[in-house]
Amino acid sequence: MSAGFSQNQRSTGGHRPPVQQTKTALRQFCNTLKSAGELPLQFAYLAGIAALTEIPNRRFYYERLLQEIARARRSSSPLTLALVDLDRFKQINDDVGRRGGDQVLKFFSQFIRVNLRQEDIVCRIGGDEFAIILPDTNVDNAAAFFEIRSKLNQVEISIDRRSSRRLSFSCGLAVFRSEYLPEDLIEEADHSLYSAKAGGRNRVVSARTAPSLVSQSVH
Repeated sequence: MSAGFSQNQRSTGGHRPPVQQTKTALRQFCNTLKSAGELPLQFAYLAGIAALTEIPNRRFYYERLLQEIARARRSSSPLTLALVDLDRFKQINDDVGRRGGDQVLKFFSQFIRVNLRQEDIVCRIGGDEFAIILPDTNVDNAAAFFEIRSKLNQVEISIDRRSSRRLSFSCGLAVFRSEYLPEDLIEEADHSLYSAKAGGRNRVVSARTAPSLVSQSVH
């Protein structure tokens, strides 16, 4: 692998699935992308839209990431992947219930969407986890995009008209390199995200600044 760190260097305390599971899912997706046998299944899912947040889902994310990697290879243009987690979302769910948590996810999804460029691809890949594909973007420019973090910190949202809360998120960035497989890029961004969470949350960490070993649990 060319990402520069091994599977056993990741923290295992968090709730996110292991990188190996993501790699396996990506390979399976590549093998079954055109499978006609899947057509009767959840139409919103197959169309690539997450029903709750009305933004693209994990399946769409895999497909577009492969497309953008192929384009970056052809044109030698930069490509950055951002993985984003809402901070302490489990606590939010515990405090306001699942319905309130769903309202938070809807708000956050649209907040990200309206604060990025039209060409950026925002996907919900599970729970409070989001992936953002940033075409024609190097890691320095991508970090500048995530100044929206400070904007979010200033917003107080009302949940079910009975609870107000400020939100924050953690973000890990990785830039595509010509020697990378798709799973290398995902693994590097995932590692950066764990570094952001281990460093105290509410921050953006790029792969070049993330430590090579994250040993502490980052629930």
